[in-house]
Amino acid sequence: MPERLTQTFSKGEIELPGLGQKIVLPDKTAFRYDGKVRSLERNIARTELIIKQMLADNRTIIERIVVPVLNEFTIREATAVVKWRSPGLATAMGYCYEHDLGNRETAYVIAQRRSLNQQDSIFTDGHESGKLLRNLGKIQTVQDMVDAVGGGIDVFKSVLDPDDFADLCGILALNRAVRSGVKNIVPCADDFGKQNRAFALKLGF
Repeated sequence: MPERLTQTFSKGEIELPGLGQKIVLPDKTAFRYDGKVRSLERNIARTELIIKQMLADNRTIIERIVVPVLNEFTIREATAVVKWRSPGLATAMGYCYEHDLGNRETAYVIAQRRSLNQQDSIFTDGHESGKLLRNLGKIQTVQDMVDAVGGGIDVFKSVLDPDDFADLCGILALNRAVRSGVKNIVPCADDFGKQNRAFALKLGF
């Protein structure tokens, strides 16, 4: 990983948002959790520009006036490209995005919309962490979490759809929040697919 990025991305052991589960990232893989952001598309665009060193520095007095304006223009242009390439982000609650750092290195970033309420925020963190786990092939990690709460699901055989897998992790995040004492978590089991609905009902949702 380029030295300039070591302070913004983590390598090695990380804790997954929402799930509280620690995992060890594979070699040449980094991670960053951005939490709540104003715009999903803008956040992706800005991260890409930083990685590609396309945002200018502002060291002199004149640069402190001019550079922010130029950088903002660059970010807006890049954001428009992200919106065009990924129209689904317009209605998404969050994302787990894979950035190419070059030299066969990858960085995953998880973020969510700033406007989400508490329940949706917790679910989204778990949901996007589920996407990361699936991308990394760490299915057993989710199986272990399901077993720990008595879920009775064979994740390897029963949860094959990527969205169902991510939803399952969102449900696990909600369950973790409830068990830790977070109030006003009232998900509806009917909001999930058949397999996850049964699991949610088993957890009392």
